Amino acid sequence: MALCEPLRGAALRDLLGRAQGVLFDCDGVLWNGERVVPGAAELVERLARAGKQALFVSNNSRRARPELAQRFARLGFGGLRAEQLFSSALCAAHLLRQRLPGPPDAQGAVFVLGGEGLRAELRAAGLLLAGDPGVAPRVRAVLVGYDEHFSFARLSEACAHLRDPDCLLVATDRDPWHPLSDGSRTPASCGQHLDYITCRRVLLGCSPASPAERTVARNCLTQWVLSCVNGWSPPRFS
Repeated sequence: MALCEPLRGAALRDLLGRAQGVLFDCDGVLWNGERVVPGAAELVERLARAGKQALFVSNNSRRARPELAQRFARLGFGGLRAEQLFSSALCAAHLLRQRLPGPPDAQGAVFVLGGEGLRAELRAAGLLLAGDPGVAPRVRAVLVGYDEHFSFARLSEACAHLRDPDCLLVATDRDPWHPLSDGSRTPASCGQHLDYITCRRVLLGCSPASPAERTVARNCLTQWVLSCVNGWSPPRFS
């Protein structure tokens, strides 16, 4: 079995010398809860001084990119832009724009079991959300992420929408639990539970399972990386 070993000295210089940039996971890599991993902020700063692009990927759907950028700043990672951040919320928005093409009125609405950060990312992508003022089209997709206000009533509403065979069931990730810094766990996405309850197959935005889902996620991530590293315009949802 392959071992994970620290990079240091000549091996580290050789690797970074050939790399245009570095992709970082966030939770458990850069920080644990509100505690920054020692040396993480300094490493990101050193990469910036060396002209390397640092990009950050997270399967946590709780925060939209502007809010995630504020978290980075609060924890001591200065000078980062929201465009350097990629989350499962962004990937789910991209997936839904692909699966629900056309103008907003034709797309229908998305029913969200998730927080305001996830909702904000969907609105930024031009999607209509069930329950927003003035939004009354047919629900064409149910999106499941981390929901601090999850209730049986909202679960029942999601199941009612999913009685429509054309309504998509999408989850931001497949993780039933998110680990906390004290060793405990908090419930994450309940997409797999809805999958079981409704006998429907869930489409995954991030942490994809099938080859088709992996292709969507990989294309979205690749487009974002190229836009950051090569200076292209940020990916547009169309």
